[in-house]
Amino acid sequence: MKSLYYRVEQALLRDYFGLPRPAHLAGVDILQPDRHAPRKAVRVEPDSSGSTDGEWALPNAVARIALSRIQGRLPQWYRGDGRNGVFGRTLRERGDTGLLLMPLHLFTLNWADSGPGFSWPEAYHVTFFPGFERHVVTASADSPDTWGYEDRAIGWFGPDLAPVEGARSIVTGFWRDQVNDRNQGRWAYLFDEGAVSDEEANAWADAVWAPETVGEED
Repeated sequence: MKSLYYRVEQALLRDYFGLPRPAHLAGVDILQPDRHAPRKAVRVEPDSSGSTDGEWALPNAVARIALSRIQGRLPQWYRGDGRNGVFGRTLRERGDTGLLLMPLHLFTLNWADSGPGFSWPEAYHVTFFPGFERHVVTASADSPDTWGYEDRAIGWFGPDLAPVEGARSIVTGFWRDQVNDRNQGRWAYLFDEGAVSDEEANAWADAVWAPETVGEED
């Protein structure tokens, strides 16, 4: 596993998966740059408010490892005049360990259109982590405005389940948590299909936001 992940990444991944750290990782500080690896090794970083104490700090670091190769394909918010502007997503280069993680795009949805040309996209991927033999499901927004980070790992499952099968329970559970915590309404529509079709994604949503019952006609 040493050849696949930097020491700080091994430590934070073990913490995320709930695995004990071996002796050589016991003293690794996942908040600090790894002195044994390039400065580009992923570590836990502050959210948009400057805090590392939130629930998404560790899941964000895991998601950045998972999605490092496809950052340019993730949702991106931009405001500007074509020459000067502000981007919502910060692209972060990860050092090369020779490991090629291959995120599988499930689908990208739009939570809502809050104004002309102003949407709230979220892309879902599932990535297999060799060495840990686990799949990680991630949710990616176009800016850190809602969650404090653009990307979050929202759950994981073992190799006994197929990627889409395992991802379904995690994604729908993630949606249910939002319904319970903040009365989140159903998303509006899909921007892009991936391994999950528009029809199947809507079936997942139906399991969370049951379609309204239509009354009998007179």
